[in-house]
Amino acid sequence: SGKGMNPGRIILRNLLSGGFTADRLAILKPGGGTVDDVSCYQSIEQVPFDIDLLVLAVDAAATVEILESITGGVKSALLIAGGTSERSEGKELGERLARAVDEKGIAAVGPNCLGVISRPAGLDTLFIPQSKIPRGNHDPGGLAYISQSGAFMITRMNRLAGIEPRYAVSTGNQLRTGVSDLLRVIAEDPQVSTFAVYVEGFRDGDGLAFCRIAEELHRQGKRVILYKGGRTSAGADAASGHTASLATDYNVCRDLAENAGVLVAEGFEEFEDLVLISTCWSGKRAGRGRLVTVSNAGYECVGMADQLQSPLHLVKFDQETGDRIARALAKCRIDRLVDIHNPVDLTPMADADVWCSVAEVILSTGDTDIAVFSPVPPTPALQTLPPADDHKEDATAGDAFAARLAQVIRASDIPVACCVDCGSLYDIFAAELSRRAGAEIPVFRSADRMIRAINLWADA
Repeated sequence: SGKGMNPGRIILRNLLSGGFTADRLAILKPGGGTVDDVSCYQSIEQVPFDIDLLVLAVDAAATVEILESITGGVKSALLIAGGTSERSEGKELGERLARAVDEKGIAAVGPNCLGVISRPAGLDTLFIPQSKIPRGNHDPGGLAYISQSGAFMITRMNRLAGIEPRYAVSTGNQLRTGVSDLLRVIAEDPQVSTFAVYVEGFRDGDGLAFCRIAEELHRQGKRVILYKGGRTSAGADAASGHTASLATDYNVCRDLAENAGVLVAEGFEEFEDLVLISTCWSGKRAGRGRLVTVSNAGYECVGMADQLQSPLHLVKFDQETGDRIARALAKCRIDRLVDIHNPVDLTPMADADVWCSVAEVILSTGDTDIAVFSPVPPTPALQTLPPADDHKEDATAGDAFAARLAQVIRASDIPVACCVDCGSLYDIFAAELSRRAGAEIPVFRSADRMIRAINLWADA
């Protein structure tokens, strides 16, 4: 409809904003006319070109009727409507839908699907306005989402807004196209290095196919991250009503996936952390697992050390490295207060000069495989606040701490992560550190979450 912002109109606007011109689009709509300068037709047969993708943003009954009426010229379809399998009342519609797709030879994604994004194709068929989930504001990275839940996919996209996915596919009920099918197709793009997958249930045989493809991707040095929903009886019941998924034994699924090199997330936060670190550290390796952690808070030094698991281990500094760190600490007379060891506790007295000098030492020793820098920001010794009338700090300034530390970090090729473990007052500092450090440096907001994510990444 040309009135209001219904799902079909939203999808149309997203397609147009993605670069599709009106002459490459057609709308099925009684009465003809145009919507947003795109011509409307009463039937598929009237459309004057072959249809590469048919997006059906109508209810389940209308979806089935349209598919049954097709006589040819449609290669693939995106089925938005729910109500064909999630409830017992939709069983007959589901059977008719499956039969129509099979008889017409159409490759179908869905039903009960939120849409698909393909940045290489300029395709955005999400029925979510860009004002609600901003996208396309960054160059796409090497990330692909494949999610049975559309809501899970778009909320992760928003929470990790600095990482623009190259692909994002909501699979819905997987009527004929399963997770492994999509993984196999997207894996053909050499630009994708991280595959973030949410699934509640696999189609028959699809779980094993998924693991085989994931194993091959792992051999290529790529990362597959999985969150498996419906792992308990209560979760399985919820999944059956959400995406018509049949439960699979979680322990079996997890063991098979981990044996294939998949990073299995136990929670939503862990999923996000693994997506962040895998995307930022694409192509990097843990080496021998030699880790150096630097903080200005003793509790973080203790907590990060407590979280370490094999193959990660703290590097023991040699005499030369220890002496170089001591000379850096001497700038603020901190060398008199702390012993030189790893984790490196700079104390709240360390200013930007000390931080940057220590970072240069850590990143240049040749004995460091992974480095972590976690400045706790309330210290008066660092510029970490946004400008305000009651102080003289400006965390966004070109000579402020974020810019200086980022410059040192960018000069290194080893995997580096940062953490800003504090509240919303320091969001601007964290964002500035992330922006200036670049796409290869993940910035976390919790030190223990950061180390847990590095543990999993290094062990895969």
